Amino acid sequence: MKWGSFSVATGTVQIKTAVINGILEIEWKERGGLKLTEAPHHEGFGTKLVKRTVKDQFGGEVTYDWGPEGLTIRLTAFTERLLGPQNQLT
Repeated sequence: MKWGSFSVATGTVQIKTAVINGILEIEWKERGGLKLTEAPHHEGFGTKLVKRTVKDQFGGEVTYDWGPEGLTIRLTAFTERLLGPQNQLT
């Protein structure tokens, strides 16, 4: 709540999810927050933790797009790694 869209009353976050061919896709879009002038020069602990967890535990990826309108995060992960092979989503 210190940064991004949650740091101001006019900020919004839109979250979209989909499962396509056994891959969970999550898109997180922040809008209406403080204007971004450039991407951060370093990754904080939280960013590193998310990337390692998604990659190492779930076999997925996380990307960050620091656009001028706000941050967009895209996360993918194999549903089998999230739910186990007996509980597949399609």
